[in-house]
Amino acid sequence: MAKLWPVTLVIRQDEPCFNLSELNQLCEPPNQRLHRYQVLLVVRDDRLAEHRRDLGPAAGFTRPEFRVPGGVSLGGGKIEILHTVAELQEVADHLRHERWSLPFQPADLAQEYYEYIDQSARVRRHQSTSGPLAHLERS
Repeated sequence: MAKLWPVTLVIRQDEPCFNLSELNQLCEPPNQRLHRYQVLLVVRDDRLAEHRRDLGPAAGFTRPEFRVPGGVSLGGGKIEILHTVAELQEVADHLRHERWSLPFQPADLAQEYYEYIDQSARVRRHQSTSGPLAHLERS
């Protein structure tokens, strides 16, 4: 079940901020289109309060959703805030406009499965493989 936070409509740039998230969510009816929202959890009266800002249609963003932590949980309901709203928004602005790609190429799991089956059979038979660049001896 999702946790509900008290809402705040106004934030200051120097306020302590626990977390900044940029999420794609449906906007209010009757529009019901996917928009990008910047969600900030700020500290108010020793509690966290949520502030939401609509950044526009999600189709205009190439970067996937992301989160920027601004504090850490110490356990026992205590947290330590390390950043302000302005600091986290600066990081988010940089991430949003930075060129993004996966740090790896996704694997073809079907091909890897068949290669694993093939290699397993060769290992059981102790079958060696030779080629122009390498020799693999299974014993």
